[in-house]
Amino acid sequence: MQFELNRLLSKLTEKLVRDSQEDMELKSELRALAACLLEVTKGGPPIRGSSTARVESREPEAAPALRPREFGREESEIPSTLGGRTPGRSGSMPITDDDLPMIETRCRLKRESLLWAIDRQALLAKRADYQTEISPVDRELIRRAKELPDCYLWMLSSQWRPPENVRLLEDLAECFENMAAATSLARRLLSDEGRDRIVFEQALDLLAEAQSAVRMGVSQVNDYWDFDQNAVFRWLRGVAAREHILIKRHMRLDDPADPGRWADLQSRVGGLESESLNSEERNKERVRLFIKLQGHLAEIKNLENEDEGDEQWREIAESVESLLKLGVAPTSRELYNMFESVLDAAPIIEDHPGFERVLEEIERRVDAGGFAEDDEPEEDAATDDRASDDSDDDLDDEEDDTDDDQDEDEEEEVEAAPAARPARRTASTSRSRSAVVEPEPESEEEEEEEEEEDDFGDDEEEAGDESWPEPDVLEVRKLLKGRKVVFAGGERRADVAEALIEGFGLSGLTWVAMRDDESLDRLDEELEESDPALVLVGVRGVGVPIKSVQRLCTIALKPMVKLPTGYSPAHVASQILSQAGDELRDE
Repeated sequence: MQFELNRLLSKLTEKLVRDSQEDMELKSELRALAACLLEVTKGGPPIRGSSTARVESREPEAAPALRPREFGREESEIPSTLGGRTPGRSGSMPITDDDLPMIETRCRLKRESLLWAIDRQALLAKRADYQTEISPVDRELIRRAKELPDCYLWMLSSQWRPPENVRLLEDLAECFENMAAATSLARRLLSDEGRDRIVFEQALDLLAEAQSAVRMGVSQVNDYWDFDQNAVFRWLRGVAAREHILIKRHMRLDDPADPGRWADLQSRVGGLESESLNSEERNKERVRLFIKLQGHLAEIKNLENEDEGDEQWREIAESVESLLKLGVAPTSRELYNMFESVLDAAPIIEDHPGFERVLEEIERRVDAGGFAEDDEPEEDAATDDRASDDSDDDLDDEEDDTDDDQDEDEEEEVEAAPAARPARRTASTSRSRSAVVEPEPESEEEEEEEEEEDDFGDDEEEAGDESWPEPDVLEVRKLLKGRKVVFAGGERRADVAEALIEGFGLSGLTWVAMRDDESLDRLDEELEESDPALVLVGVRGVGVPIKSVQRLCTIALKPMVKLPTGYSPAHVASQILSQAGDELRDE
């Protein structure tokens, strides 16, 4: 009888474990049962006739099958050790206010890991060397996860299968960022005893929407629920009961948030964070952030090896994002003065679009010759809201001006610059999202003359401009002459387009303003219709994930060249040769 009972129990256990992998409701009930058993058997004297040692030796064996992948395994049992955990932590444990900072940190790490998962799949598809290009990044992310409690990077698991639609992962990554930002906002308001109750309720509503979007986003790409989303959900229920607040939306499964609308939620979270600070607090926070920026930039300038400044640049990017949320304009003179000298050394940090926007605006100002000498220096924007706003308005008016004509005395060359800067940028807000610039038709005689000139290396015209690195420009001209190119960037700049066409001898250049998802569709159509030689991406002005542009280029079998700084033919030629030169020569 005992043997038969053991056999039946073993068979039943195997069936429960197998079925729980497909039935999420059954899995949840088994986890709850396990938690209850652990709770009722915790503490007290051992039961007569039993051995405490035997109980302790059996517990780790049953735990992995009954607890969720997110947090219920010992480190040695997690495949590839994809994260750390707190012993004894379970999904039924209460979430306190002290847990919020760690939730925020884990959310941002998961966002970074999701973006890496996209790049990882692309590298695997290209048969990249796993040991040198993939494994080091995996190990670094896993190392950081192990340092955090309850952090499991499921998107790096070998058992996880990424979706065919990469956009789902991009949306989910931004949803995790929104949940981190909303958690930070709620935490700050919670610690303020004099907080506005209405603003606090609005913050909880935004956090509820953020966690719901994460839940829906995770359900689209993974079979398991996410620990941090569940933790935020349980914290919201607790704080709502404690503060007697009714959270009206996104706290039920039949009222989900749309993960695809992350940009709208991101804007509302940032807006509420800015509104929640009064003028005096904003000024104090601005002063603190500007001082922090100065310190990090000083460290950057003193580094002997540029590769050592990654952490400082990330801190700088986060501080700039915070300043933008506090109302500092990307065209602020304070930011210009700080970053102008280190612009060329600034790395591309794609997960901080505000930082990229600031660098783009500074680059445009540098291209335009900097601030005029007769410009009145502003009062410290970090201590005077009005001075900052007035200065920002002046610069915004200059950028919004749709009249492209500028006085000739304003167009001055920067003598100390090693390469010629383009003319002052042309505002083109009234133009369509994409525009094709075609060169003027040439007569047969002119074409013959041009061919003769090309045979001699196009020396005449381009040698006259001593600021261009002639070999690079001429080399690219030989590779691209008579071909079309697509430029994916911010607002169309006619001066840039015309300079590239003339410098490289292009038959045409199509400019696609990358503002939103619709612009990705337009780019996809353009790649199919025009069959360009390559795609230039002005990363400072792109309003969509660079990875989405990269994916379209990969599908279309077109080389993509990122332009981190400078759109002059000299800068662009250098980037083309370094990133796509071999591919173009092989054609």
